[in-house]
Amino acid sequence: MVTIGASILAITTTYTLRGSGFVAPSATAKSGVQSFVRSLASEWGRYGIRLNCLAPGPVETEGAFSRLDPTGS
Repeated sequence: MVTIGASILAITTTYTLRGSGFVAPSATAKSGVQSFVRSLASEWGRYGIRLNCLAPGPVETEGAFSRLDPTGS
């Protein structure tokens, strides 16, 4: 068996498991990314390839938050 060794990082989001308003397309896509990474990790782990998903949480920007919460409440 040949050990290659590598690290792969995928970016996901915190609302893939619980959902949220106005994020259905993004949550669907990111859920697919998480499943893909889990599957590859189970296959490629034996070759020393490490896969991780990072979910940084909401990044408050004026554009995004003004659309998601226009009242500021």
